[in-house]
Order: sequence, then structure tokens, then C-alpha cells
Amino acid sequence: MRALVQLAVFALALSLVRCEHDFSRYSFQTTLNTQENGGLYELYWTFDNEAEKISFAVRVNAAGWVGFGLSPNGQMPDSDVVIGWVPSEGDPVFHDRFAGGREPPTIDEQQDWVLKGGEEENGFTILEFSRKYVTCDDYDLPITPETARVIWSFHATTDPTSEVLTFADRHSHRGALSLNLLGGLPDAAPDPLGLDSYDITVNGIIIPENDTTYWCAAFRLPEDIRTQKKYITKFSPSVTKGNDAHVHHLLVYLCDSLNETHVGNGGSCRDGVANEVAECRSGVLIAAWAVGGETFVYQNNVAFPLR
Repeated sequence: MRALVQLAVFALALSLVRCEHDFSRYSFQTTLNTQENGGLYELYWTFDNEAEKISFAVRVNAAGWVGFGLSPNGQMPDSDVVIGWVPSEGDPVFHDRFAGGREPPTIDEQQDWVLKGGEEENGFTILEFSRKYVTCDDYDLPITPETARVIWSFHATTDPTSEVLTFADRHSHRGALSLNLLGGLPDAAPDPLGLDSYDITVNGIIIPENDTTYWCAAFRLPEDIRTQKKYITKFSPSVTKGNDAHVHHLLVYLCDSLNETHVGNGGSCRDGVANEVAECRSGVLIAAWAVGGETFVYQNNVAFPLR
């Protein structure tokens, strides 16, 4: 009897399991907002250069409306956006819009952002949509291989009462992030076996009050890199989550003129480090990253020699 009871409970548990939304068709993913900052906002995307089309999905921990778009500078004026929501009854509501200023976005007469699906699932609103890279619509911003300023917003609890938005429908959360939407490698080959990796990190920095600071630090490469023939096959940025708003670019130079006395956490390139460290910027540039960039991978059979 005990075995039969356990089997019945197990069958009941299986019947309550729900399949979550499948995002595996998308090649790229990033987090635009965290749960700790008011609600998780995840962005997924993939692109087709042959069709010149990009597809997106957003998954937002919100029961209200969700906004996503492109901006010339990360602000609302002159932005190209979409806003959608899933009502308690009926089909999802979704519109291609534009914002002429700091005002509720207006519905675009030419609807170039196309809704592919929308639903609410376990407290999250999910919208899937696509757009051509270039639409020939004066209110749409082109999607190019250059860094894009992505803007996002949502209301945690409330849908608009009308398709014509007012200031009463104002977001509860918003933000912006620089992304290279077309610069990734969806089909990048896996790393060959036996590769070594080396991290270059600067920790515990107190950001100066200056508008812009250039920070220089010297590192000693491991013995095998200094004495054997080594090649760079890829490099990736390593920016602590939450600090990305303060980091604009990273440059790594190879210098032969430094010694152990120069190694450390560094300081201002202008007056916080030895001249030899600051002058290393005239050395051999071996890696570079800027806002919106991701991992850089050399093509097959191509690598950068360190010696």
C-alpha cells in the first residue's frame, strides 16, 4: 500500500510541471536589468545577414507593459521603440513607436517592428519580435555592425488603459546599455583543447571625481609566456557586473621596458604611475575592447604572436 501511495503522489507532481519558454533559437543573450534593481529584464537576439533581419525576445519580470528600442544616445528623444503588453483577456498588444522628445512615444504609421508572439509566464512578460536592419522609415534607426544604444523600460504592475499613451502610463523602471547587436559570432568554433588562459584584472579601484580617468597598471606575464612562443587566439572583456557604466574601453600593451618594481594595481596614467608604465602605451597593442564589444575571436588558422 505504501508503494502505491508514493507512486500516486509522484504522478501528481509530474502533472503540475510546466514547460518554460524556449529561447534556444536565439544566438545571444544579455541582462538589461537585475532582479535586485526592481525586476529582471533579459534580452535575447539573433540575426540573419542574408535576409538583413534581426529577431529579438524580451523576458521581463513584470505584469505591466514592456518597452524596448534604439536611441542615438541612450535617451528617449529621437528614439525608435516598441511597447507591448499582454492583457488578461485577448491577444498581445504591440506597436512600433517613436519619441520626438521626453514624452510618451507615438505609434508609427509604418509598422516595421513585427510581433512574433507574446505571453505571460510565471510572473514574466515575454515578447518576441523582429525588424529589418534598414526600413527606409524616417522614424526608424538603422541597425548596423556599430555599437547600438539600446534603451529599455517597463511598468512592473500596470498595462496602459489605451493604445494612446499618456504620462499616467509612465514607466516604473528604465535604463540603457551599449550593445554590438550584429558583431557576435553565433557559429564560433569551440576552443581547441590544451589552450592556456591568463586574466589581467585591476581590483579595488576608487573612481576619482574627474569626468574621465585613464588608469594604467603593469602586470608580469607568466614565465612560459615570456620564454616560449605563444599566440593569442581570442580575448574577452572582464568587467564586474554593475561597473560597466563606468568603463568605456580597455587596452592591453606588450612592453619590454618594465620590471618587478612597476607591477601593481596602478594609478592615473597622467600622474599616478611611473613614467615607464604610462609610456608603455607606445608599445605593441595586443588587445582592445570598447563599450558594446564582446569576445574577439581570430579566424581559423589566424592568431596574434606574443613573441
